Amino acid sequence: MQSRLLEGHNKGVRTLAWAPEGKLLASASSDNTIRIWERDGECLKVLEGHKKEVHFLAWAPDGELLVSVESGREGSDDVPAVVWLWHRNGEPKTWFKTSPVRALAWTPNGEYFATGSVDNAIRLWDRNGKLIKVLREHEGTVYSLAWAPESGLLVSSRGEGEILFWDKDWNFTREYQKGMKGSITRIKWSPNGEFLASFGGGRIALWSKEGKPLRALTFEEKHAHAHTEDIIDIKWSPDSTLLASASWDRTILIWDTNGKCLKMIQVADLRSGSQFFSVPRSISWSSDGKTIASTFNDGTLRFWNREWECIGTGKLNFIRKTRISVTPLAIFREEDTGDYDDKALWSPKGNALAAWERKNNRIIIFNWVTTISGEFAIKTPEKIKISEKSKKTKSCTICFQEFLTVDELSECHYCGTVYHSKCILKWVLEEGRVICPECNNLFIIVV
Repeated sequence: MQSRLLEGHNKGVRTLAWAPEGKLLASASSDNTIRIWERDGECLKVLEGHKKEVHFLAWAPDGELLVSVESGREGSDDVPAVVWLWHRNGEPKTWFKTSPVRALAWTPNGEYFATGSVDNAIRLWDRNGKLIKVLREHEGTVYSLAWAPESGLLVSSRGEGEILFWDKDWNFTREYQKGMKGSITRIKWSPNGEFLASFGGGRIALWSKEGKPLRALTFEEKHAHAHTEDIIDIKWSPDSTLLASASWDRTILIWDTNGKCLKMIQVADLRSGSQFFSVPRSISWSSDGKTIASTFNDGTLRFWNREWECIGTGKLNFIRKTRISVTPLAIFREEDTGDYDDKALWSPKGNALAAWERKNNRIIIFNWVTTISGEFAIKTPEKIKISEKSKKTKSCTICFQEFLTVDELSECHYCGTVYHSKCILKWVLEEGRVICPECNNLFIIVV
């Protein structure tokens, strides 16, 4: 893979969003700014106007407008959310205040967007920021919004196991259905719009497009293979035939739409010497549905084919937990905990990833140059910083030749063993992987 660094934010990034065609990346930072980047790393525009951190970004389906929302997180229910609308070129269109926001989503046709708030309301806004309608059937905070891909039906959820269905004119159509016990944190339509999946706690429920509860997938009493702890993420396959779920119980489960568990995936945690399984932080399907990817708490990124054979493994240094979603891979760290929070997204064409390195306040965009095969290193060795101790090393551990200049050095992040850059680069280009002979860890990923 080749990489480019996107530098400019002076504080941690809170969220990233790719434009639908995958050419522009929007990043929102704790420095209260939004930046619009091109794939080549050029910053096209710095968007200034927000006075607090931005927690939500969403591009309109046509990529011509960007919505950003500041504040509105748990613990700040008494602080109004400020919503901005921006043109694609970064020029501000309008801004307004509303109740603290917990959910944001555009309609499939891009004519309107909706916000779900802590005052139990869903608000519909047009492309000029004009309030069109307020939906008030909820009896609690609106945590999730999802529009059916074709029909335009809206589904919303709150934390007490309730899902509400709205018709294309945003009229409330039916009483909520309780598809599971406990809270519902997220809802997702299948790509063909035939099924709706909701999850919360350790259970997933499937619904028909008419709002009829179909089945609960992860009740322990129904399945030998069922999640026993909270679910972190779910993702539909592009053909809508399979649903993948990742859980804190250290498993990824693959389900069909009849509720049958087809496969359980578990990965040994490298940090424990393979004594324990690692927690999957996120899952994602490639656009052709032939590959599924997941990141894990031990910092690995892994790929499987539809026969559920692992076809690739990468080691992501410094990354503690990551998520993968639908466009380029985006990874960034959570300021409060010092740990890595995450988003991970394939590009629409599946040929780019974006990663956030909080330590140096920069974003890294990676472009695929080879197919996924075996283990791989993400950064080329000439980008690696060399410690003062390693600069005094006389010869390469691989070829045993002496170093003539410091520029020839590459250093293993794990054990500090030093190599010729040309030796490492040859491995990257020819074998697609670099394993340190000294400590057996996958070589260098992040500067």
